[in-house]
Amino acid sequence: MRCEDYLSPLILIVQSLLLCGYRKQVILEAEAEAQAIRVRGEAEAFAIEAKAKAEAEQMAKKADAWKEYQDAAMVDMVLETLPKVVAEVAAPLSQAKRIVMVSGGDGEVGAAKLTREVLEVVASLPDTVKKMTGVDVSQALSRK
Repeated sequence: MRCEDYLSPLILIVQSLLLCGYRKQVILEAEAEAQAIRVRGEAEAFAIEAKAKAEAEQMAKKADAWKEYQDAAMVDMVLETLPKVVAEVAAPLSQAKRIVMVSGGDGEVGAAKLTREVLEVVASLPDTVKKMTGVDVSQALSRK
């Protein structure tokens, strides 16, 4: 027998061993990558779940606070908004170039009358808030 006759099967055996080893390496790498993807996915799911639980807990605490301090919170919001409302009520007056006031002679005239009318609008706000929200701002403020 010639040397080539021995080499041919030997080369085939070496090639199949190399292919088998390469195949195993590819399989192991794919399995490792799949495991890494699975672990990353589980970590992301855990983070999302933790964040959702924290947000839900925060919302529950806010809801409890609103239940407990609903009137106080509403009064706080009204008082915070009141200066803006007054500014909006008075805004048209600041844009007027000229104001003509007619009086029957038995009451205030001029700036005093104008100021009183603006204050009357502002004074009616607690009743408006009570009608809209059911919260009596005047009563809540008198308790503070």
